[in-house]
Amino acid sequence: MGYDDMIFALLNRWPGGQAVVTRAASGEAPGAEMRLYERKSGRWRQAAGPWPAVVGINGTGKAREGDGKSPSGVFLLGAAFGQAGLPEGAAWPYRVLDEYDHWVEDPASPFYGRWVRIREEPEGAGEQAREAMDYTRALAVRYNDAAERGRGSAILLHPWRAPGRGTAGCTGISEEHMAWLLRWLDYCMRPVLAQGTAEELARLAEREWGMLCLPPGWGFVDDFIADAQMELRYNTAGNFIGRRVPGYFANAAPMRLEALQALARAAEALRLQGLGIRVYDAYRPQRSSDAMIAWAEDETDTATKAAYYPNIDKADIPHGFVARRSKHRLGGTVDLTLINWETGQNLDMGGPFDFFGALSGFAYEGLTPEQALNRSLLRDAMAGQGFEPYEREWWHFSYPVEGDGGDFDILPREFMV
Repeated sequence: MGYDDMIFALLNRWPGGQAVVTRAASGEAPGAEMRLYERKSGRWRQAAGPWPAVVGINGTGKAREGDGKSPSGVFLLGAAFGQAGLPEGAAWPYRVLDEYDHWVEDPASPFYGRWVRIREEPEGAGEQAREAMDYTRALAVRYNDAAERGRGSAILLHPWRAPGRGTAGCTGISEEHMAWLLRWLDYCMRPVLAQGTAEELARLAEREWGMLCLPPGWGFVDDFIADAQMELRYNTAGNFIGRRVPGYFANAAPMRLEALQALARAAEALRLQGLGIRVYDAYRPQRSSDAMIAWAEDETDTATKAAYYPNIDKADIPHGFVARRSKHRLGGTVDLTLINWETGQNLDMGGPFDFFGALSGFAYEGLTPEQALNRSLLRDAMAGQGFEPYEREWWHFSYPVEGDGGDFDILPREFMV
């Protein structure tokens, strides 16, 4: 099989409509080329390239922070950002950087692998985003979504510093080609970056990727709100059933685009107050709700009672706390709290997320003035953009969306070779 045939076999693994393919000349050196592909009338065709490109100074096959290698595999593309605005004609989700933006690259930091907003450089922050990403424009590559410590962070597609000059682990092209790329990319086409040597790309062509390709009209929270802190509790054991919930396989939060755009406006208003958002849940697969109900109906499993429902009977949980047909499946509902960027800590809401009991009600009478104010800050920001609160859960807000909802698991946004 020739190289072109292999690339089309690789692309046929992906149900989306756009792909950026970077072929590294060697797994040990930075030289590379980039081609763009799009699906037209069901068939893939080359849209641009080959362009000269660079990868990590030590080639591809990234395994750890600081190894000077770019990751090999296929990755969804995330938020775009930079010191300049989007090029004319581009429509990708975008943020203009300022001096408060940091991307934390220190594995010892609790914010490792995350974008934060803070006036003073946080301990372990590495470099400021404005300095570390001192590019006119850049694009996040969805590598290490789980923020696995030491595996690598801040992997970007950005303008190179000079032709042929390798990166610390990102992918570089010329300024002119970067602007062309951003004008060409269409978020709704689910573009991916496929990257590696010819041999690594050939292995990608032979395997199923197991990645999430969202349906039309959907997106991810952190593509539209780059500094949103993602803590998908049901993708961990840190939730009320005490184990990962079926249907959750990644630290990603899908929502309908209209709800995402409203959430982004709320986040921008909060940002002006020095506040950020931490997302606990968004779209929820139906089989996840089924698993929650099955847990609630199992009277023998009470391992999490002390932490999550000390004052109520487990049999009461489906009546007001966990729905058999949750609004989360519609794609307009989000569970979240607020972060104070001065301290990097969650605001005190007077009770934890997913606590089953009167304490979680918005108007609970035992709150301190500070706790009541914090709940109001969150509610006012969300209601101001059209989200409807749920009185029994201070963290739960729903945006009116049309349709019957999604029917997909929350799968990873990367596949490595």
